[in-house]
Order: sequence, then structure tokens, then C-alpha cells
Amino acid sequence: MKDFHPQQLLAGVDLTPASNRALAAAAAWARHYQARLAAVLVARSDTPWEFTAGQIAAVRTEGRSERDSLRRRLEHFVQPAGGAAEIAAEVVEGHPETALAEAAARWQAELLVFGLHRRSQTSGLGVEGLPFELMHRTRLPLLAVPEAGPLAEPAGPRRVLAFLRSGGEPGRALDAATAIAQSWGAPLAILAPCAASGAAAPDAAHWERQCLDRVAALSGGGEPRISLRPNLRPEDVAQAARAPGSLLVLESERAGRHHWFHPEPAWETMLRALPIPALLLPGAPG
Repeated sequence: MKDFHPQQLLAGVDLTPASNRALAAAAAWARHYQARLAAVLVARSDTPWEFTAGQIAAVRTEGRSERDSLRRRLEHFVQPAGGAAEIAAEVVEGHPETALAEAAARWQAELLVFGLHRRSQTSGLGVEGLPFELMHRTRLPLLAVPEAGPLAEPAGPRRVLAFLRSGGEPGRALDAATAIAQSWGAPLAILAPCAASGAAAPDAAHWERQCLDRVAALSGGGEPRISLRPNLRPEDVAQAARAPGSLLVLESERAGRHHWFHPEPAWETMLRALPIPALLLPGAPG
């Protein structure tokens, strides 16, 4: 991902405060990138298999009335968040993961945006890990906005943290973070986790040269202000990420809703609890 410039964003909303924060962040990103933004709400349409034709018809009639009501609520919900960004509002039916994946394809989305509830890490649609599963299903990056904590809108991220994969090799996370830092005029901090248990730590000087060369190549001579921090422990990254206006950029190491960021449990727990937005890039299917 050597150029990050999304032109169509899709925000999954559920009319909760968490999705309101996500929608505000999505609108700020849409304004910055002069992109289109669609806010999509899923109306569950489950019908018990034992229903008769008459019962199904009644449910569908009731469903149309409910969808009209949800559409009015959604249109009212998105108005304050839009600002200068025009937001298209859509209500879709079906299982949340399938309906949102189809919506992402229909809108030709290039970036997903979801608000995360702190306790369940869901989007409020009753499906555990939905945003992350959707990210891997669609192969689209995900901007995950926490339910609480400082947001940097409308100015956008004031500091970009590139969290590299185990071993610290520069890759897609650094590419995307460099492009974002350059676009927003923000400093870039490159963070590398300490080596996994039993693995040798990478040579710090060689790692720093790799990172600097890659950023210089991507930036075309106009690289952002850079700081490098190798061999970090989870508590070190947690401390670095507490600065207001920070954005964490990282690549998921494993696919699936039960493996979010990192194979080490201590890292997984810490990264889930961070109070700042994170841009997640889908890892290789596993």
C-alpha cells in the first residue's frame, strides 16, 4: 500500500454514540481526501423457518414500515456529522456481515469505518468482532474508532504511529502510515515490538536504516518528521499512544474475528484497549 488516498468511504452505523463518533471521524477523512462517504445501517430481517406464507407477508409489510422509520432516523443521525462532507445514507437488510460486505462492493468502498464498543469490540450490531471479520472478508482497510477517548477531528491525526509486525520488518503498515503522515502534515513515529519469546532481536542500526530508506523512497524527498523506537514492550506502546490526536496504523497478523492484531496475548490485550483510532490493514488469510 504505497499510496493511501481513499475516494469512497463506508461507515457502518447503528445509531449509538460509538457509531456517531466513527461517523464524525469518517466525515473528517472524507473532507480531507475529497472522498465520498456512505453511512450504512443494517436492519435485521431474520424470519423463522416455520412461518406460514401469511405470516411472512405480514413480517415483510411490518419490515417495510420499520425500514422507512430507520431511514428517517438515519438521515437525521448523519446530518450533524456531515459538515462540508456529503453523506449518503442507506438502510440494508440481512445478516450484518453479509449485508455490509455487499454494501461495500456496491459502493466500491476503499475504506471501512466503524465505532468500537470498549467491552465487546463489536459495532453494536450484535456480532462479535464484526468490523474485523468484515475487514478480512472484503480485504479493505478499517478505521476503528474507540467509543471513548480523544478524537482529532476536524483537523485529523496530529501524530501517526506505524506499528510494525513481529520482527519489525518495514511493510504495508509503514507504507500506509507514511502516506497518511505526509498527507496530513503529521509527524511519524515508527514503533517495533520486542522480539517474540526465543527469537533474536533485530539489529537496531540495520532496522533504522531499512525504515528510513523505505520512508524516503515513498516520500519522494518530502518525508515527514520521523522518530524510531525499536524493541518496545506492550506498556511502552500504550504510553506512546496516549498522546491526543494520535492514529495507530498496523497490519493484522492473522485473519478472523478472534485474532485481531498480534500473536502474543499481551500485545493483543494492550492493542484492543488503546483509546485512540487505529487504521487496520488486513493480513494474509490464515
